[in-house]
Amino acid sequence: MDFIGTGEQVHEFAEAALERYTWLKTRSIFVCAIAGYNDGIQTLEKNLSDFGVRVLVARTLSSDDRAFSANNSLWDSETDREQARLWCQQLGTLLVQGEFTDPAVHALGWKGSEALISFHYNTPNNTLPIFWAQGRSNGTEWQPLFPRF
Repeated sequence: MDFIGTGEQVHEFAEAALERYTWLKTRSIFVCAIAGYNDGIQTLEKNLSDFGVRVLVARTLSSDDRAFSANNSLWDSETDREQARLWCQQLGTLLVQGEFTDPAVHALGWKGSEALISFHYNTPNNTLPIFWAQGRSNGTEWQPLFPRF
């Protein structure tokens, strides 16, 4: 696994695997990720604790690492941060129209994750859609920097 955002996807996969392959319950199971948000990791650990699953993450991210966190050092001012967030939210809503059933909820990444992460082979949908989504904005085709596959 590469990234843990909310932890939902891994939880669903692990739960289905443990249900289907009952012999897994007698084994030590580790979920390993390159990076993940602390709250998603904690949720995953809590949801899988009954199965003895351990979660190991190389780089743990805090809420301060979210793109538009007031504590993110990317921004020179509160005005810059807020203007960028509004622009990304508006554009993100347009770009994820066909990707999610409720585009406004995911305009800043899956359930508002605001992640700023990509891998050489793919980009998590937790990342801001302006980086990975394909779509149209003002009649122009949007070309993502890091398309998802």
